[in-house]
Amino acid sequence: MAQPIYIYGLLDTRTDHIRYVGQSVSPVLRARAHTTQALFENRLGNNLNSKAQWIVELGSEDLKPELVILEEVFDGPDTANDCEAQWIMRLLEEGHPLTNTRLPEDLREDRLALNAARERGREMFSGAGVHGEAIRNLRIKQRLTQQDLSNEAGISLGQLNRIERGRIHSPRFRTIEALAAVLGTDADRLMELPDTP
Repeated sequence: MAQPIYIYGLLDTRTDHIRYVGQSVSPVLRARAHTTQALFENRLGNNLNSKAQWIVELGSEDLKPELVILEEVFDGPDTANDCEAQWIMRLLEEGHPLTNTRLPEDLREDRLALNAARERGREMFSGAGVHGEAIRNLRIKQRLTQQDLSNEAGISLGQLNRIERGRIHSPRFRTIEALAAVLGTDADRLMELPDTP
């Protein structure tokens, strides 16, 4: 069996958005290399690309990108390139503000499709999002602390705090589902206008 090539994303845990998509046979090492290189270039005072600027910004808050494995590819580099391009298009359409500056060849050739995907993502998420106040009010009704809810939902306390305060407006859907499950409601309800406690 061939060694897998991993399509990975680097996640901003403050916003729950994937900010970069890449591929590697060693994604953990590659993710560390992205961080190390960005911090090194910043220390040297070099111009930073958008990915490096984002990583440095995270570092200023004592945070690092979170590695997310999107897909394992066993069919070689050509298939991995196709999969990477598909993930970039999909994530752009979902509204993720990717920092990728070098794009797979298919996307470079089809700038119109790439720009259309970005625009669809902006339109889809311009009014959508979770209502932090709805989560807070349901949590209070159930007499849960933020610590209780974050532990039960499997998210960090800081992330829950930012969601409730509206600093994270569009977390990943699985985060919304986890919160909804603990709060005994469905995900759609958390995306509606808030109830009063």
